[in-house]
Amino acid sequence: MKIKIDYHFHPHLPKSNLKALAKAKKWWQAIDQAGLNCMIITEHVYKQPQRAYEFMKRACPRDKFCFPGIEYITKEEVDIVIFSNTTKIYDYDTLMTPFALSYRETVDFVKSVDHLYAFVTHSFTLGATSIVNILGLDQYHWYANELGAVEASNGS
Repeated sequence: MKIKIDYHFHPHLPKSNLKALAKAKKWWQAIDQAGLNCMIITEHVYKQPQRAYEFMKRACPRDKFCFPGIEYITKEEVDIVIFSNTTKIYDYDTLMTPFALSYRETVDFVKSVDHLYAFVTHSFTLGATSIVNILGLDQYHWYANELGAVEASNGS
């Protein structure tokens, strides 16, 4: 079986639980139409990422896979995507607190926990949270090599 994964997905679910579940089901229909079979739910850390994952997981069809994640924002205001194969990711207070860690501290933390993984995200976007815009090209290269992963395409 060929696995097609979206590693960076924000469902932006409504506050109402009933509406959130309905939207999660619609997302899975769209995901299926796009030919994807695995999603890493990486809602922004300040937008209840655990809740987003739980609703997406609840609505997940049996033939699809869904993993927990977050889009964390560092002290420098740079985004980084962190994900896991366990919901323990949501147990780390520092990861659930925006701006608590620097980019270096975030990478060191991820590398110190055997079930956490991360990649440099939207490196060259014009947005305010791009690593290249804030930390520079040299730091981008260093962290991409340190993590061994970088987002190659971003639909925004």
